[in-house]
Amino acid sequence: MPKENKNWGVEVNVVGEDGKLVYGADGKVLKKKVRMGDGRFANGSPQSLYFADNDKEHAGKFKGMATILAEQGFKNTSKIQAECVGFKCKKGATNCCCHHILYN
Repeated sequence: MPKENKNWGVEVNVVGEDGKLVYGADGKVLKKKVRMGDGRFANGSPQSLYFADNDKEHAGKFKGMATILAEQGFKNTSKIQAECVGFKCKKGATNCCCHHILYN
């Protein structure tokens, strides 16, 4: 998951109306990117992981971990690294990187 906003989603197989996989001319299963479902704020209300389609600067793009955490109330998220080297956070760490904060 990127820290900054990019056009990011989850790649899934294309399925036809008959429920069967759709193949391309090369014989490989066709793929498409879909948006991830909304997250939730502590009060249970939905949190979109993407900017609104009418956003002037980032229309429809993934918000990124730093923005998602900032919306959740975390401070200085733009200064926190995206992930610890090799995803190996220090034992007992709670806010060493955006990835670890989201995981917890």
